[in-house]
Amino acid sequence: TLFRSKGSVASSKAAFDEDPDLAALEARLEEGTFLMAKPVRFRPGGCFVRLPGGQEAFLPVEHFSPSTEASTNAVRQAVNKLSRDGKLRVRDIGSDRVSMLKAHEEALRGQELDARRRKMEEGIEKLRENYNPNKVMVGFVSSVQKNGIFVSVIDGLDALIPLKELPSKFLEEDGEVQKPTLAVGQAVQFRIIRYSWQSDGFVATTMPL
Repeated sequence: TLFRSKGSVASSKAAFDEDPDLAALEARLEEGTFLMAKPVRFRPGGCFVRLPGGQEAFLPVEHFSPSTEASTNAVRQAVNKLSRDGKLRVRDIGSDRVSMLKAHEEALRGQELDARRRKMEEGIEKLRENYNPNKVMVGFVSSVQKNGIFVSVIDGLDALIPLKELPSKFLEEDGEVQKPTLAVGQAVQFRIIRYSWQSDGFVATTMPL
């Protein structure tokens, strides 16, 4: 570990400027240490990754490099494109979160992050105000699970369509259980039928009225 007192910063600056190795070390210390992590679960707001020690951390979509939109499908595609041997290069930013950005890149993207959060909050508020279980919406399948599918509602938010809310044409028998036949990226029509004010979670249906 490198320690420098405040009084030594000015006097040592010339030394760093003159010595390329010391300058490179200074840059690495300022940017933080990067490590390789394996993506394990995808969400509209980012993905969970497993770090070398086995613990998991969350990589927010705002910390992807390059930027990507906030949807499960877009996050999955970005991870597939950016990963090397199935892993992503990230650095710890605290609170069980990691980032693909360098420290100065994260600072520069601050305004973009604030704008994205405001957009998502506005979208949720609009859905709250205009909540109508009879209104038909169109979205894309973002994830297919055993208990149903997730569809994109607004930037950064997906809705769950449980198996019981899928018509038989979207289901197939798999032994003694049913599973969805829809694929990620497929467009579907749906209606939002339940909403949780506490978690901003939405449940939808593809069943006709």
